[in-house]
Amino acid sequence: MRLVGKKRRTGTTADFWRHFECQDGLRIYLHMIARSPKFYLLSVALAAICCSLSSNSAMSSGDAAQNRPAVRSYKLMRLSHRAADHVSPDALLFIAPNFDIRKPVKLIVYNHGLTNDVVETAEVWHLQKHMMNAPANTVMVLPEWAERPEEYSSRAGRFHQPNFFRGMLLEIMSKIPELHGKTMSDVKEIRIMTYSGGFRAAASEIYKNGLEDKIYSVSLLDSLYHGDTSFQHSGIRSLEFT
Repeated sequence: MRLVGKKRRTGTTADFWRHFECQDGLRIYLHMIARSPKFYLLSVALAAICCSLSSNSAMSSGDAAQNRPAVRSYKLMRLSHRAADHVSPDALLFIAPNFDIRKPVKLIVYNHGLTNDVVETAEVWHLQKHMMNAPANTVMVLPEWAERPEEYSSRAGRFHQPNFFRGMLLEIMSKIPELHGKTMSDVKEIRIMTYSGGFRAAASEIYKNGLEDKIYSVSLLDSLYHGDTSFQHSGIRSLEFT
């Protein structure tokens, strides 16, 4: 076979030869079509079969995605336990796939930072998508702790009142079909995550609501300021600073 062109100085030798092999393969294919109409019909039939198989494979993948258990999400508005009269939801809740109402709940609480509300936080961090891979019976709650989420302010309204967050959790459970009738005794463990300015909300959740015995871990994501060391002097089994 006659090589056409010059070898490029860039790329590997394998890339160079692959380039000419493709050219020669196309030249042979066109030559076969010119000499034999049957070869042309056969190639068209093979192409149709390949397209059909590819389409069926794509459909199977789509069906599998549709049949996969979904993360259930809830947006809670106008709760009795709301930090303030803001326009954003009072809480978001995500339930991992294959939730079993007979088993204990593994609760994750995510506290957003300043100038964000719960909806923006869930969208930016793709929290619903990440819940697809959460352990069985995991429930994530994003409480709206901020008095004015859109402002650069740590004011939290009623959120810091004793037992406020505990009451919020119980009210949320009463409104969610999968959690209806459950109490804090049905919660096996609580993992608290807080980003940036949400650290005060996290401290209130732990120390003002009688939940210390439920807290399994606290993850502070760039979220410890003003020399606050209260998290370090508790019985929390896992304390992470990032």
